[in-house]
Formats: sequence, C-alpha cells, structure tokens
Amino acid sequence: MSVAEHRLRYRPEIDGLRAVAVVPVIFFHAGFTGFSGGFVGVDIFFVISGYLITSIIVAELEAGHFSLRAFYERRARRILPALFLVTLTCIPFALMWMPPEQLKSFGKSVVAVALFVSNIFFWSEAGYFTAAVDEKPLLHTWSLAIEEQYYLIFPLLMILCWPLGSRRIVLLIFLSIIPSFALAQVGSYRWPDATFFLIFSRSWELAIGGLIAFYLKAPMASGRVIRELMSFIGIGLIVWAIIFYSGKTPYPGIYALTPTLGAALIIVFAAPGTILGTILSMRPLVSIGLISYSLYLWHQPLLAFSRVIFSGRQSTPLLLGLIALCVVLSYLSWRFIEKPARKVVFRPSIMAGAAIASVLVAGLGLLAAYGNIGRSFTPVQLAQMAPPNANRDPRLLTCPPAPGSRHDFRACSQNPALKRKAVLYGDSHAGALYLDLAAALSQHGIDLVLLRNGERGARRFECQPLPGNFRYGQFEPDMKARCADQEREVARIANVLGAEYLFVSLRYTFRLFPATGAVDELEYDNGEGGVGDEGFRQYFVLGTKGEVSFSAEDKFTATTNAFRSLIDLFSGRTVLVGPVPEVGWRVENRNRSSILLFGAAEQTISTDYVRFKQRNQFANRILQNIEGHKGALLVQPSDVFCDRLVAGRCVAQLNAVPLYRDDDHLAYDGAKMLSRYIVEQLQARNALR
Repeated sequence: MSVAEHRLRYRPEIDGLRAVAVVPVIFFHAGFTGFSGGFVGVDIFFVISGYLITSIIVAELEAGHFSLRAFYERRARRILPALFLVTLTCIPFALMWMPPEQLKSFGKSVVAVALFVSNIFFWSEAGYFTAAVDEKPLLHTWSLAIEEQYYLIFPLLMILCWPLGSRRIVLLIFLSIIPSFALAQVGSYRWPDATFFLIFSRSWELAIGGLIAFYLKAPMASGRVIRELMSFIGIGLIVWAIIFYSGKTPYPGIYALTPTLGAALIIVFAAPGTILGTILSMRPLVSIGLISYSLYLWHQPLLAFSRVIFSGRQSTPLLLGLIALCVVLSYLSWRFIEKPARKVVFRPSIMAGAAIASVLVAGLGLLAAYGNIGRSFTPVQLAQMAPPNANRDPRLLTCPPAPGSRHDFRACSQNPALKRKAVLYGDSHAGALYLDLAAALSQHGIDLVLLRNGERGARRFECQPLPGNFRYGQFEPDMKARCADQEREVARIANVLGAEYLFVSLRYTFRLFPATGAVDELEYDNGEGGVGDEGFRQYFVLGTKGEVSFSAEDKFTATTNAFRSLIDLFSGRTVLVGPVPEVGWRVENRNRSSILLFGAAEQTISTDYVRFKQRNQFANRILQNIEGHKGALLVQPSDVFCDRLVAGRCVAQLNAVPLYRDDDHLAYDGAKMLSRYIVEQLQARNALR
C-alpha cells in the first residue's frame, strides 16, 4: 500500500455505498422484480472509482513521489488476480456445456478480458439489454475495461497538467465532462449500444468522481441539516433509478445523472455522524462492500451458466441459491486472493508477471475459441442447438446493386437465368424466408429477388422497412421525404425488374410498438416462462400535422396508407406475408438445455395460439384492411404453425426438428413449410400460373 493510500482516511460509508451499488446489479441480472434499473450500480462504481483513484493520485503528486509504474502495479494487484481466477474458472465449464459457436464467442471474450477491451467486444456482439447477453459469463467485465482504459490515460494527463495548479485542473476535468456527457445523451438515442459500452460516453462519470476528490480537499462548510438532507437526496436518487429505470430507458445520458449525482451527494455529504453515513457504515453493508469486487466478478458467470443449462425463466429458489453460492465464492476469493495480493510489497517483477498472465489467459481464450476441445455433440444435436440461419447465408453477402437504386438497395437473385421475376422485401423475417421461397418459386419458373438495403447497419438513421413508420431517436428532418422515396423505390425496382409479384415479410407487431391499448409490449411473453428481450425500441408515425405520434389510430392510418401507396405504384400483384408467430423461448437454447440435461432435444416446442392472436390482433387488422387493395393477397404463417400441427398451439419444433432458429425467425425447415404453403395459396386463389 502506498504512502498516499495510508494517508487517505478510511471511510466505511464508501464500502457501504459499494454494497448499495453491487446488490442491485446482482438482482437486476438475476431478473428480480423491483430491480429493473439495477444496472445503474455500475455508474455508482464509476463515481466511487473516480473519486478514490483521483484522491490517491493527487495525494502522491502533492507529496512529490507519484510513480506511473507503481500506480499501474497497484492496479494490476487490485484487479488482475481475482479477475483471472474467475475467468479461468469459467473456461472448463464453457468447454463442457457450450456448443461450438457459443464456445467460440466465449473464447473471444476471454481474450478481450485479458486485453481489457471487453467493452468493445461486447458492443460488437450485442446490446446490453438483449436476451443473447444473458448467457455471456464475462459480459460484466465491460465496466472493468472502461475503468482500465480511463486509468491508462488519466494519470498521464494529471502529471502533464499538475504544474497548472488545482484550479485549472478542476476546470479541465469539468470541461472534459461536457463533450462526454453530450455524446452520452445524443448517443443513447442514436447509437445506444456503442454509447452504453464505450469509454467516450462513460468517462464523464469517472470524471465526476475526480471532481469530488478535488472538492473534498477543501470542502465548503455545511450545517448538519444540509448534510442530512443532501445525503438522503443522494440515496433517494439511486433508489429511484433502481426501481423505475429499465432496459427501455435510453441510457446513459441525462438518465445516468440520477445515480451518478446520487453517489456524488453521498460521498460528499454522508460523513460519519450523519444518519445515512451511520447506516452505510453498519457492519453488514461494509462487509458486502469489502467483497463487492469479487461479488461483481462471480455473479454473472453463475447466472449465465445457469441459463446455458436451464432455458427460460429461472426459478426463485435456484436464483437465491446461486446468489448464496456467489457470496461464498466472493468471500473466499476476497480472503485468499484479493487481500494477499494487495499486501504484496511493490516489485517491478509484478508488472512482468501481470503481462505474462494476461498473455496466458488470452492464449487459453483462443484455444477455447478455436481449439475444438469442447464437449462432443452429434451433427444432429449441433443442428438442434444452432438451427440453420438463412440471414447469415454467404449467398446474401455479395448481392449486386439493384437497378437504378438511389437508396443503395441490393438485389439478391438465386436463379437469374429465369425470365419471370418476383421481389421479396422486408426485414430479417424476409431474409429468413428468402432461400426456401426462392426455391419453391423456381419450380414455377420464377426467379425471386430479395431487396436488401445496403445502408442498414452502416447508416444508423435508417428508414424502417415497415412503411410509414420511424424509429424513435433516429429521426432527422429529411427522413420523411427520404423514407417515402425509399418506399416508392421498392415498387420502382420491382417494376424495372418486370416482377409479377411483390412479397412483403415483416415482424409487424414488433415494429408497431408502442400503440397504446393495442401493442403494449415490445417483446412477446408466452405466459409459460418464455419472454423475448430485444432492448429498448419505439416506433412512431407522423400524424396529420406532421407530429410524432404513438397512437394506435394514427399508426393504423399511416401504415395502411403507406402500404396502399406502395401497392398502387407496383404493376404486379402484392402478396403480404403475415406475422410469423413469436415463440418467447429461443428454440436453440431450449434444445441445448434439454441435450445437456437429458441427452436429447425436446420432441415438440410450442406456445399458446390464443396469446399469439391477442398479441398480433392490431397488426392483422391493418393487414386485413390492406388485403384486396389492387388485388393484394394476405397469407398467414399462423395457418401453417398454429392449431394445425398441435391443437391450440403454435409449433416451433416438431419431431425434434427446429422450425425456428431463435424466438421469432424461421430456420430452414420452417421456412420450407411456409414457402410451400405460400405457393399453394397462390395456386388456390388462381394467382399463380
């Protein structure tokens, strides 16, 4: 421990605040009601870390013996031993339980952890509030990466700026907060995943802690009443965020001010002798705070691996048991790993050892990712745990530009030699259907061309595939005209190709959220333990006066009119493919759990047909209103999958064969069934010659 650390007065209420931070994070990841905003505990940790580290640096600079090497050596002793212990513990369980693709992703995350870039890695893979991340054992290390990236730069800047004096340094820290916070605010709507994970939009939270460190060197005098009031306002802000925030909250940005300012007020005002300071200094809270780092490290792997084994919602007894195990493991790692590592006397060799350990951990991660040494599964089991994904078919990656497109449409064709043409347009549901529908239509001499928007993914402010609808937070002044022209271009390209049919396939209900009284939830809840988790998204239409509107009436009118305008421009016949039934469960996860536990996949996976009809009533009312316009036809996937294979159920897996590849996209076998039905319906209605 450095001289500066000895000189810093120990504040037990800070350890109590750590407990306030870590417990909500654990209960949030466990999915307990009342902790929907528990993720804000990470913001509290950022403020605490910024305060403590800045305090240490300032104390050592004032004493004239600050050393970068000693600083980084202390960070290595503080962070790496417990982190690498947890990471290495995860590897054998991943090798035993994870199928190849999931194991490959896990192995890459191990490498990212060892290099302190896991925030960048998890940003590149998925958003924080999606179902896929629930099974990532090392997801939580993104916040550690943020801190280490910050502390690679911050001490250097402090050394460079120290001659300027404290006042100028405080001004510079304050000025650095402004662009970071502005980016966080704008980015939480425009680039939500990157904004959540990357340091540029998070550094302001650590910088707030730095400002506190300077302020508390010579704080303004405040009376007992002020200290009590401000400290309770601080804890109130934190509790408010924990209870009322959720994955739907645009974050970080202005909403992150609530927990960060709450933490700042507690650090500044909850001094010993105040009521809150006394509460936070109570032994139970301090004890939790002391092991909070290990608690944070252990909780996500335990919860993630439980979800790898048991799909769907976890039972309360199981979750409580996992949390209890987390506490035991955390105490042991704190007692026998963290504490001894902190007491080691400074030695230059520690940094070399840390570098070697990082390389070894990264190497093990690469071995897990590419070494093919995981549990052996049969080809059938692998297909059940990772059903074929048409959206990622390499044949869809090299599509040429669509003829005459001004909006970067790509035209994918499987049978270009065929003279008769049809066009398929939509979102990822269209991509999942495309290859099998193309094969079915080719039997009738028709080449099906998939229109893909090349901008999507590259341009964040994209036009939505559901005509007339926009995504909230991704709207620019020119989008009304630009997106209307893009919708018209779908018909123009289809006409240029000489298409006889325009097929439209979309996840309609998902893209209509929210429509008050009609579509109340973004994701589907099957009522049987399966709930999708796609993250915060809202879609709106423009009302009669050009205003943003979420009302069901306006969405009905705008969507209907936009579809009809598209149909009017097309010279052929439009075929609307209705909502593909959502499942709630991810089929591949259910299969993996069943295979791990019982050695075989479930024969049938299905959900309630009545719930499907209730959820999609609004979307189907729109589609039925469009059907018949200029001969438009409506084909319902529910006629294939619901109340037919199993009475009263929508089937996602039959005879242990997955019809879906996740909770809403069709796998090849399901797409083949639907494609065959679409062709049969066209023939039955005398619409296919």
